[in-house]
Amino acid sequence: MAGLLSGILKQIANSGDGNARNAAVQASRDLLMSKPGGLLYGPYSPKYQSD
Repeated sequence: MAGLLSGILKQIANSGDGNARNAAVQASRDLLMSKPGGLLYGPYSPKYQSD
């Protein structure tokens, strides 16, 4: 019984990790890509203050 419960808990814990990681990766890409809505260019970029 304890083995079954342990297996169920591991499955629940592992099933949430994939979706959360994928969402975090997509959010990072959206934020860091140089496109409208992303971060502004920094002072070392040749495109600084052009946006």
